[in-house]
Amino acid sequence: MQDNEYKAEGLLRRHLLFYRGSRDAQRYSELKTALSLYRLVPGQPRQQDILETMLRRFPNMPREQLANILRGYMINLSPVKSGHALKKAQVEAELILDDHGRLQSFMEELDQCLRKGLGKSFSCVPDELEMLRRIATGGLGNKVSREGRLKAISALIHVLNPFDDSYDFLPDVGLQDDVDMIRRVHAELVGASGSATASTGPVA
Repeated sequence: MQDNEYKAEGLLRRHLLFYRGSRDAQRYSELKTALSLYRLVPGQPRQQDILETMLRRFPNMPREQLANILRGYMINLSPVKSGHALKKAQVEAELILDDHGRLQSFMEELDQCLRKGLGKSFSCVPDELEMLRRIATGGLGNKVSREGRLKAISALIHVLNPFDDSYDFLPDVGLQDDVDMIRRVHAELVGASGSATASTGPVA
């Protein structure tokens, strides 16, 4: 038989022999459980200390429940998926919409960034950006719903996030996703509210 007609497949098997009455079987089971839990906290310094502390504090806790707790210590090193920044912005928008102090602080931070130079990057959408600012702060009153204000705030939070779908520091393309979002949200809100389609003037 020719070599190309035969494909050898290697398979490694591990056989463990335990003496009758030995505690090695129990220790091996505990080792496998500890290893599986250890792997739930990758990326953390001193993983072993975290695991040992949890095992000491909750010696009788079912391992499935302990595994769920340890997942909270995980550092997710997987690539950020498209749309993650927007989802994060939407969560933050929910938190600050009804908190006047936090909303005011956010708008001041946005204005400061625009004055420092970020505004030049959005010179192609000054009216749309200004309209979103007015909607976010409730400047249009009842003409825009709560959902509309959340969309406006989310879009503005997205603008300030340098690590969105297209990192802002990338030349030429870094802020294009922010510009596209401003245009899209503006079109949705202005079309839905039927309000203030006139120019609001450039952002200072």
